[in-house]
Amino acid sequence: MRFIQKKELVLGPGKVIFNYGTNDALDAGRTRGGGSYTVAFEYRHIAPDGAKGPIAKLKHLIRTSAALETTLLEGTPETRQKMFPGVHVSTEKNYTTIQDNFKLGYIDNVVYLCAYKGKTNPIRLWLYNACVTSSFNISMVVDKEVPWPITFEASFHADDNPEESPFKAEHVRDTQWTKTRILL
Repeated sequence: MRFIQKKELVLGPGKVIFNYGTNDALDAGRTRGGGSYTVAFEYRHIAPDGAKGPIAKLKHLIRTSAALETTLLEGTPETRQKMFPGVHVSTEKNYTTIQDNFKLGYIDNVVYLCAYKGKTNPIRLWLYNACVTSSFNISMVVDKEVPWPITFEASFHADDNPEESPFKAEHVRDTQWTKTRILL
């Protein structure tokens, strides 16, 4: 088996939305420093006896993965609960408590609305059945915004067609959509 190098898109500023295009959509906030949308492929090469090199149609895709890394600037208890659907949230009279219940949760879709760095044409980067795979680490800085680095990873859904990809990138060319550019 051989692992193929990752291909990355370098993105400009954008925003993250959970369950984009549904009634349950939730704006997770703007980002700082752009982000990275990474798609990796793993292939298995079959080499019959006597082959002097790779043989056409004897390379099989055996694994694919996609992840989005970005830094969020905003956050509410609702967005934190969506990012970690496995947590327990309780609301008391004066505060809300978010506590881990040790279950991994998934978000139906996570969409990063942005543009390529230095360009204005918007793109939508989708991850399906996404979960947060980064640690919960927030800096405590007085009188400054506290950015939160976060990584989302796409997953195949057990009930779906295993041939259906858990990610997609939409490069929007529609002039109607470009008129509604992301306000950053």
